[in-house]
Amino acid sequence: MIMKKVGSFFLWFLVVACISGFGTAEEEYREWTSSSGSKVNAKLRSHRGTKVELISKEGQLIRLEMNQLSQADRDFLNGSGMSGATILSKEAEKGTWYEYSLPENAKFICEYELEGKSVFKISIPAKGKDTQIVGFDFKESDALYEGGREYKKAISVALPDGEFSALVSGRFAKKYPVEKDRVEFVIENFTDVVTKAIVWTE
Repeated sequence: MIMKKVGSFFLWFLVVACISGFGTAEEEYREWTSSSGSKVNAKLRSHRGTKVELISKEGQLIRLEMNQLSQADRDFLNGSGMSGATILSKEAEKGTWYEYSLPENAKFICEYELEGKSVFKISIPAKGKDTQIVGFDFKESDALYEGGREYKKAISVALPDGEFSALVSGRFAKKYPVEKDRVEFVIENFTDVVTKAIVWTE
């Protein structure tokens, strides 16, 4: 399979993959620049320490180190609200750990992996609504509960301003206010537990 050239720098990090559906917000695509000046239009898939994964508009997975990005992009990553999280899928599948977590008629948003001591920001469209019910479930609920006892809290689900926060370790749903046709959350794992999780709307 022939890969479309994106730039000499990024070409080395392209892995052909049909994963163009990953992502949590329509506006996530942006122009990224390497330290050598090559550019690509892509969205952030994960940011783990010094390792970064991007998804191009063609659905290609780009893996690189932080120091291979421009200083402006490094600054963007440090303020992106995503550290230690990876989006796994936007399509619900049968036979998965969360199959019986989803309420009837729920709209599946995404499955993601959340590392210990990590932060994940998610934005969900809710056009024309004043409020939106959003649900969450975490796979390692028992381990998160135990880890949360040590740190006095497990996982926090909150709006960007910190309001409407809830401390959770398992299945959870709540009605949230809509701002500018979107609901935005900051999900923070305070424990050392690595867990998979899902988000849905009702």
